[in-house]
Amino acid sequence: MFTKPLQFILSLLDRIRLWLYYRLTCQPAYIPRIRYFRFGIPLVMKRSRFPESSESAALRVMNKTFPDLPIPRLIDSLNVDGEVYTIMTRIPGDTLMNVLRSPTRTLTDEQIRDIVYEVYGVIRRLWTLRQPPELGRQVMLSAGGHGLPDARSDYAELLDPCSIAECYVENTAFIKDSAIWGVEQLVRKEPERMAAVMSDDIVWVHCDLRALNIMVHNGKFSGIIDWESSGWHARHWQLLVVRVMLFVTNPPWVTRWWDEIEFEPEVEAAYKAGRELIRNWV
Repeated sequence: MFTKPLQFILSLLDRIRLWLYYRLTCQPAYIPRIRYFRFGIPLVMKRSRFPESSESAALRVMNKTFPDLPIPRLIDSLNVDGEVYTIMTRIPGDTLMNVLRSPTRTLTDEQIRDIVYEVYGVIRRLWTLRQPPELGRQVMLSAGGHGLPDARSDYAELLDPCSIAECYVENTAFIKDSAIWGVEQLVRKEPERMAAVMSDDIVWVHCDLRALNIMVHNGKFSGIIDWESSGWHARHWQLLVVRVMLFVTNPPWVTRWWDEIEFEPEVEAAYKAGRELIRNWV
């Protein structure tokens, strides 16, 4: 009886809050989906590209599971006209990418190494979060139960949840040798490599953990941002993200330190197989 009036009231309250947040924030010219709070308030408002795979949903999981990780804290979340707005704490500093691109760059190789090892420590924490059996070893699975941004579209589209084998099918079309290209065909063509990637554990992975999402303050690691790109995936997928050099967003003076870090033998084997299968950035 009161469902529709209540929904109207809640929707109206969300619109009022969003209006207030817009009044309290300003948008940097170079970041279209981000608004910084004025008056020194250390908060950020972010409009998610994908309402079904939002920053809010990811931060709810991360803040509850890892309350001490150096990541944003979720303050508020709004859903207005099908778009999700996340209000969260602001990580101090600038991105590692911007710091490295600055003409006054001051980071030494030792400082970059220390930052990478701090991020490695966060990865080890994330890997303690194992996927519940009822999720059926699906990857590209967000906190909201939907897909994750797909690198092949420059993160402009979601790839739906799938098995790790199906994920590789999507990323290996260049080696297909038949009109039909599916799990059966890929496994038959690459049995050993597919066995390595398919046997890897499914954990929580940040699928865009590159220099553009690593924050640095006063020469030291201060946190990790852009958690809407995180979700359930195989452990070795994290290595495919951090080790593959992309000159601007993941430059060689960062990836060189990732190459020196040794993960478990089975993770390294899965990474090697995955790298040989995909041969591209993910």
